[in-house]
Amino acid sequence: MEFHYVLETDYLEEKRWAFLFQVSRSLQEKARAGSTTYSSFPSLLADMFMLLFQENPRLRQNISPVAVTNEPWISFLLIQVSIAELRDLTKLNDLAAAVATIILADKLLQQFNYRGTELSSSSGASSIRGSKANLDRHLHEATKQTKETLEALDRMMGGLRSQQGRQELSRIPLQDKLLLAEKLRHHPKLKKIMEHAGRFIQTAQIKQRQKHKESMQYGEITLGGELARVLPSEWVKFLSPERRRVFLKEWSEGKLMQMDRSGKESLKRGPIVLILDQSGSMQSQDELSKGFMLALMSIAKKQLRDFAYIPFASHVKETYLFPKGKIQASQLIELAESFLNGGTNFEAALKEGLKLIELNPYQRADIIFITDGMDSYTEWYADTFVPAKKRKGFRVITILMHTHPSSTIGLFSDEVIAANSLLDECVSDAFKL
Repeated sequence: MEFHYVLETDYLEEKRWAFLFQVSRSLQEKARAGSTTYSSFPSLLADMFMLLFQENPRLRQNISPVAVTNEPWISFLLIQVSIAELRDLTKLNDLAAAVATIILADKLLQQFNYRGTELSSSSGASSIRGSKANLDRHLHEATKQTKETLEALDRMMGGLRSQQGRQELSRIPLQDKLLLAEKLRHHPKLKKIMEHAGRFIQTAQIKQRQKHKESMQYGEITLGGELARVLPSEWVKFLSPERRRVFLKEWSEGKLMQMDRSGKESLKRGPIVLILDQSGSMQSQDELSKGFMLALMSIAKKQLRDFAYIPFASHVKETYLFPKGKIQASQLIELAESFLNGGTNFEAALKEGLKLIELNPYQRADIIFITDGMDSYTEWYADTFVPAKKRKGFRVITILMHTHPSSTIGLFSDEVIAANSLLDECVSDAFKL
C-alpha cells in the first residue's frame, strides 16, 4: 500500500511505518475500514503515527494532491494542547506510537460512522471545525488507554526490580509486542489479571524487603528440638494419640522441623510451586488468583528459581513449568483463559508438587497451596508427604479461603493463612519466600 504524507518524513521513518503496518493486523483492519468511506484514511493513519512518533513533526511545503484532504486534520492535531501529553508517551517510541495510532483510529472511525459523510474528498476543512470537542476528547482517551496498555505490558514482562519490565520488553520483537498490546486492549480478563498482578507485585516488594531484614535474625527450616520454634505440622503429630510417641522420639533426638536462626540464606533454592484450587467454588477468585500467581512468579524470577503452576480440581490436568520464573506472552494468554472447574482433590495436586520437588536438586523449595475446600485424610500424607518434607527441607504455606482448617490441611501445612480474599492483608505474608 502506498502512503502519501502531510508531514515531513525521512526514508527510515517511512520504512518503520511500512514495517509496522505490515505486521499489525489491527492497523490493516483500521485502514480498510476507513478507506471504504474516505480513500485517504490509510495515509491519515500514517501521518498520525508520524505526528506521535517524531521528535519535531512539521508540515511539508508541497503536499501531494492525494493527501491534501488530510492536511486540516493533521494541522488541527498539531496545535492541540492535549496532543502534548500523548506525545510524552509516544515520542521516539514506535510501540507506543503504533498503539496510540490504533486507538485514535478506532475513535475516528466511530466518529466518521456516526456522522456518515463527515469525511469525504472535499469536506476536510469544513468538517474539522465541528469536530474540535470530539477530537480533544479522543486525545485524552487515547492518552489514558495508551498509558494503561504500556503499564500492563511492563507488569506482564517485569518482576520485582525497577525497570525490569521495560528491559524484558526491549528483548521482544516489535511485532510480538504490538500483538501483545492488542491482546491486552481487547482481552478484559487478561487486563484485569494484570491490574491485580501490579498491586500484588507492589505488596511483594514490601514483603521481600521485610524478609531481608528478618533474615538477619531468623533463617528458614532446620531440624532440632527447641519447642518454641517447632513448626505447626510437627505439633499435629503430638496432638494425635497414634503419633505422639513419634513426636517425642524425634524431639529427644533433635529431629523435629523448626525455624532456624542461622541468619543466612542459601545461594541455590528449589522451585516455587503454586498449587491452585480451580474447583467451581473458586471461580469468583480466578482473576485475583492469577494476578497472585504472577506476583509469585516475579519473586521466582528475581531469585533465579524455577516456578511451577499446578491448577487442580478433582484431578490435575496439566502442570506448567516456567524456568527461572520467565513466562511467554502466549502462555500468559493461555492461562488467563483456562479454568478447570469440578471437585477438590488435595492429594492428587500435592503428589504432583512433590514429584517436581523430588526431581529438583536444590533444597528449601516452597509450595503455596490455595484452596477454599476440604478433602478427606489418607495415610499418604503421614507416610509419604510429611517425611518427604523433612528429607527435602521444603515447606507448605496454605491459604485457606472461606473455611476453617481441617486436620488434613494442618498435617501437610507448615503455615495456614485463613482469609476471605487474596486481597486480605494476612495473605501478603505468603510473599516472604
